[in-house]
Amino acid sequence: MLLNATSDWIALARGHRLWVDAVAFDIRLKRALAAPERLMDSAERHRLAQALALYRNAFLRECDHPWAGLQRERLRTLYLDGLYELAIAECRVGNWGAAQQHARAVCAEEPLREDGHRLLMTAYARCGNRAMALQQYRRCQSVLADDLGVAPMPETTALFDDIARRSGASQTAPDGHGDLVQIRHELAEVLARIDQHISRTGPSPQSAI
Repeated sequence: MLLNATSDWIALARGHRLWVDAVAFDIRLKRALAAPERLMDSAERHRLAQALALYRNAFLRECDHPWAGLQRERLRTLYLDGLYELAIAECRVGNWGAAQQHARAVCAEEPLREDGHRLLMTAYARCGNRAMALQQYRRCQSVLADDLGVAPMPETTALFDDIARRSGASQTAPDGHGDLVQIRHELAEVLARIDQHISRTGPSPQSAI
């Protein structure tokens, strides 16, 4: 038996080892965030990505006790910080596609996090998707206005201005297919969110062979 119980207490039985995903996630994320410079190594980035995959849902989301709420928010913050550091690391080594994917996940999980929006704008621009970068700024601008009643930070607006300047007066594709390009990018974003959801929750039973 894994548990020993009496009328007064419950404890783990001696001689048994348990693996708890929340504990493993906590330990691995703290280790990665303590030395982000190690993420220049592709193996370390892979380990962090695996650790982030352990975060599938909010911790004890149906429990309304204060202690659970504090733990839930702490683990969520670790998840966001880990995603952001992984995106930054991918930027530093020039993996802009991967950086774009992780930055999108940050913005999806916490739309009010401006550094995530700036990172996604930068990744879009470096991938050649300047129209999407400008659109991301407008999304940031909208959510900040709706939820907080504030404007984006000066550094976010400065990044927008720089990307807009580089895009020129016309923001359409030179071949006249600007709308189609934008639709393609939006579909890619939706598919990335679906992949992220599947990675958290696992495949549906119907998909099993």
